Amino acid sequence: MSAEISAIKRACQGVEANYNPKVTFLVVQKRHHTRFFPTSPSEGDGSRNNNVRPGTIVDTTITHPTDLDFYLVSHQSIQVRNRFF
Repeated sequence: MSAEISAIKRACQGVEANYNPKVTFLVVQKRHHTRFFPTSPSEGDGSRNNNVRPGTIVDTTITHPTDLDFYLVSHQSIQVRNRFF
């Protein structure tokens, strides 16, 4: 990671001598074993599999208390219960 940060700083200095923007790194993971279920049938996607709706975000209870992490259901499941991104 330090090599990447140094390269970003050099590239910024190449644009303008005093250019020193803030940099944010995001870590995105697609594969995990977390599954979510709707809290009631009306909260589901209406399918017979009773998945949560696309666009559902979970950012409390099961997430780290101090890290900025969340789970996002980005698509509708057409077969079995969703695994979330």
